[in-house]
Amino acid sequence: MTLRLLRPFIFLFLAPHEFISETLDAVDVPTWKVPEDKLRKTFNFGVSPMIPLEEIKQVRRITKATFTAVILECFTGALRRFMSEAGHAVPKEIHCVTPLPMDGHPGRKMRNHM
Repeated sequence: MTLRLLRPFIFLFLAPHEFISETLDAVDVPTWKVPEDKLRKTFNFGVSPMIPLEEIKQVRRITKATFTAVILECFTGALRRFMSEAGHAVPKEIHCVTPLPMDGHPGRKMRNHM
């Protein structure tokens, strides 16, 4: 009961600290940034064989993760392999913002909604 009454006060003190520390931790200089002159070269891409939807669902069930988490992990693994094969140092962290479909969003769209 006491903790319930103290939550708004705790939030007032912890929220600024959490916001500032998250903001500072997200500021990084990526070692993998491609120089401007190389961005203007021909773009090559490859297409892999399709991954059956049932395999993704099976991984989701085994790992008890969400479907979205499995898809993002596939993308992360592909990005890591691409960077490694291209001779770039693979950083421990890459900070980014990814819109995710969350329960309660109108129309289940990929957008910001409060």
